[in-house]
Amino acid sequence: MSDETTKTEEIAAAAEVVPTEVPAETVPAEVVSEAPPKKYSPFPAKGDSVGEIIRKLIFIISLTAFIVAGVIFVSTLLQSKRAVEDKEVNQSFANTTIATTVNDEGEIVTIPPTIEEQVEHNNTLNDHFLEITDNYVGYLWVDGCLISDPVVQADDNDYYLKQTYYDEPNKAGAIFMDYRVVMTEDYVSPNVVIYGHNQEDGTMFGNLKQYKNNIEFYADNPFVKFNTLYDVGDYVIYGFFVTNALPEQDSEGVVFRYHDYMESLNNEATFYWYLNEVYKRNQIVSPVDVEYGDKLLTLSTCSNEFTESRFVVFARKLRPNEKREDFDFSGTIYNVNAEGIDWDAITKKEPVIVTEPALETVYSNANEIGMIITRAPVTETAPTE
Repeated sequence: MSDETTKTEEIAAAAEVVPTEVPAETVPAEVVSEAPPKKYSPFPAKGDSVGEIIRKLIFIISLTAFIVAGVIFVSTLLQSKRAVEDKEVNQSFANTTIATTVNDEGEIVTIPPTIEEQVEHNNTLNDHFLEITDNYVGYLWVDGCLISDPVVQADDNDYYLKQTYYDEPNKAGAIFMDYRVVMTEDYVSPNVVIYGHNQEDGTMFGNLKQYKNNIEFYADNPFVKFNTLYDVGDYVIYGFFVTNALPEQDSEGVVFRYHDYMESLNNEATFYWYLNEVYKRNQIVSPVDVEYGDKLLTLSTCSNEFTESRFVVFARKLRPNEKREDFDFSGTIYNVNAEGIDWDAITKKEPVIVTEPALETVYSNANEIGMIITRAPVTETAPTE
């Protein structure tokens, strides 16, 4: 056999060799085809299990509540900051300048503004605040409580709960006079009722609570000044107390609706009945006497003893022949016989059975016609005409 024949046979044999397969495990990983990974979504998506959907919903609700709470918190801080700044501006603008001199003993003596100076200053205040709002009715000072604020009056007792006197939304609201109080150049209701929120930052009536159970504070700060569009006036405080606002907070269902007595106090019998109700609850026995014909001022705010509790300060206007220095408060004592809070009714779980009380009808005027104004105690009937 020739060498050429041998080579031809070898080539033919080589052509018949079948190549071996490469094991799968030797193929590079990048060549192996795989499904793309599922993208995570914080929101419920198709294919999620029931448990996963619930978990995501809880997360979304929690996150939303956190964001809302944060927004409310920031908003509250900003509103509080605005109220504090506004109060400081008003105090600077509204406080009259007090002159001083030195007497013969070398002592510095304070000289309060004369009536003429007070009237002139009050006219300036009236012009200023009437440019801001037509609802302005006067300016209130309670010096010891750092209360120095304009007073407004709306067509109801709701508007100024969350609106400032310049008509901007604010949880602090404004200090406002009850819409039922009549105040004209010729006539003012016998009882002027004024409300303000109990703000933690001290704005509005936030500091009024300093009178609570504090004879020393009262003796040092017994006066209130309330100037109206038509008058300048000093008032002397004769009482204060905490009271309930709901009948279920009293074992007999009694609510002393102090804020509903305005025009009805033109009646002498009703006046003294009302005054007796104040004295029964009064925390103090003060040297201030009150008689029929006195003009009353009532300051009301929420209290923190229990839900729907109120703290109320009662004052009367100085009579024409009276001055601040005529009063001596050193003999003021606590009223140990005062009717206090009915904690048994407030803390009991079962509902209080309220018997039908007597009702007093308002002595109507042009603005108050046939309004029911009080629930008198079951054992006592408020006098009527």
